[in-house]
Amino acid sequence: MTIAPPTGAEPANRVREVADHVENGSVPTFIYNDPQLFELEQKKLFPRVWVFLAHRSEVPNPGDFVVRSIGTDSVIVIRGDDGEVRAFLNTCRHRGAKLCNAEVGSSRTLTCIYHGWSYNREGKLTGVPFGRAVYKDLPKEELGLNPVAQVDQVEGFIFGCLDPEAPSLLDYLGDFAPYLQLVTKRSAAGLEVVGYPQRWIVEVDWKIPTENLVGDAYHTPYSHHSASEVGLWGWSYGSMQPGGTKVGVHVQAGNGDFAMARRSQDFTYGYPPSMIDVLRSQISPEMAKVFDEGGGDGLGTWPTRGSIFPNFSAINLPIVIHGEVTPLMSVRLWQPVRPGVTEAWSWCLVEADAAAEFKERSSRAYTAAMGPSGMVEQDDMENWRTITAGAVGEQTREAPQYVRMGEDLGIKPIADWPGPGTAWPTQYLDLPVRTFLKRWTQWLSQ
Repeated sequence: MTIAPPTGAEPANRVREVADHVENGSVPTFIYNDPQLFELEQKKLFPRVWVFLAHRSEVPNPGDFVVRSIGTDSVIVIRGDDGEVRAFLNTCRHRGAKLCNAEVGSSRTLTCIYHGWSYNREGKLTGVPFGRAVYKDLPKEELGLNPVAQVDQVEGFIFGCLDPEAPSLLDYLGDFAPYLQLVTKRSAAGLEVVGYPQRWIVEVDWKIPTENLVGDAYHTPYSHHSASEVGLWGWSYGSMQPGGTKVGVHVQAGNGDFAMARRSQDFTYGYPPSMIDVLRSQISPEMAKVFDEGGGDGLGTWPTRGSIFPNFSAINLPIVIHGEVTPLMSVRLWQPVRPGVTEAWSWCLVEADAAAEFKERSSRAYTAAMGPSGMVEQDDMENWRTITAGAVGEQTREAPQYVRMGEDLGIKPIADWPGPGTAWPTQYLDLPVRTFLKRWTQWLSQ
């Protein structure tokens, strides 16, 4: 269910209103179910930022393709004969029919089911039925597929941007990029996707789960208490509370946020010690210092979650399967569908050269905790639905949410943090949510 904002309220004015709220430590609830703001996001935000499309292991060979989205635009991601990964709008240049109805596959050509126009793996128009009989001088060289303006990869993650004038992916990520090493370098072969990404529709605004994984450690000991009670977590209940090792460090860097737990040197989150040796051998000295020394308190760190603006999230957690601590690695994309509705995309990843038994256990840990029917995921979805549903109430939608956690405690950044960005000695902060919404209002205001 959606409801229009008050009569006469222009979207630009509403954005300024949100910016004022955020600056003062609050968030008006209407932003989580508003048709006009949703339309503004599709016009001013998603066409101009870098959006996650796929992992390189999903398109390993020439002709391999997947169909994904940037905002509400469907795109085809395909590896060409030259080995390069490209992305194109999923629409035929003839009459605009959806070109690729299969969501994953491999093909020498992409052929439209409407009139049979076909394109090669590099997006060039190569086939037009009855072409000589019905066209005199068809400019085939000008009628290739519409490309996504920029496509690039970082640590195996493929991103796309529709804006040809946007900064490069590495410039966009800024200081966030090095932190990806902590989750991608445990194997010389890198990561690979297990099976296919899982997808489900949920009546939730896309910003809510994004904000949750940008920085909300506060909900874990309460919302996920049952997971702790049944022994699903690889952490103790106390470690999730303020001052606990699970909520050790929050880093703001570039266009992203990165959270890390504190860990003793012998705790490997269920990864074989050999993988930790490989990690140390592959990461930069700066990131090795982050991993082994952290904030200088005698404990190292472990990446638990990360977020790249606007809607990409990553989770790396220890889960107990049959009494054994087992890691799961998942990346998420919170795909906007319409106001108040999101399609959740979730990938399970494992180290490509890991033993088959390790891969199977890690996949089971993901399914038990973070799959669409996972215990942790179900807790979160129910919370997020209630926020979105409340955002249509005549009075509730205007009610401000209080987001000042940590503000009056005098918490300061870690002065001698060895890595890039700004690190805070706790994850019990509303600062990451405010930072996310400041970015959001800035994009919608441009």
